[in-house]
Amino acid sequence: MTTHILTANHLAEGHVVFLGENGIWVSNANHAVRASSPEDKTRLDQSGSAAKAASLVIEPYLVEVEANENTNIPIKTRERMRTLGPTVRLDLGYQSGTWKPDTYAYTGEEIVQI
Repeated sequence: MTTHILTANHLAEGHVVFLGENGIWVSNANHAVRASSPEDKTRLDQSGSAAKAASLVIEPYLVEVEANENTNIPIKTRERMRTLGPTVRLDLGYQSGTWKPDTYAYTGEEIVQI
């Protein structure tokens, strides 16, 4: 059985985000809600559609991941690259240290530190 998480781009900030617990969009794929059953995948899709309709995110879609105890590693190279941020310069994106993917969540109206 495959495991999926839901990803999108935050509409206001443009950052890659993942649907976390309680409908909060998080910036770290490891904090994303996992779906393995067809019913759970449908629920994630519906959550993404609702967030898109509310103009919170754009282009939500499911990503297949290798789910370990504490990590969600995307199977496809494109999705792995999205978790790292921009690849053109190492001083940008998550690898630069200026944006800490573990510490912020999008609640719908604001970015909060968690």
